Amino acid sequence: MEDFQTIKENIQKTAKDNGYELTENVDAIARAKLRFFGRECWAQCPCDRDSDRACISQHCKEDIAKDGVCHCNLYRRAA
Repeated sequence: MEDFQTIKENIQKTAKDNGYELTENVDAIARAKLRFFGRECWAQCPCDRDSDRACISQHCKEDIAKDGVCHCNLYRRAA
């Protein structure tokens, strides 16, 4: 549970640092990140597990600018 909480806090900080909000999927995605990547690689994109792309990549920023939400449906444009 401690690793899950650490990942969730990291996700929240990343959103704040980049001026985004989180969707209601934050808990599910934090659990997926823990399961797929562990605490050390929490930033890796859960939708593109085979790449080295991390969340809030340029790709994510382009999705949010265009669609209002990233491809993973984790980060969204602030209201």
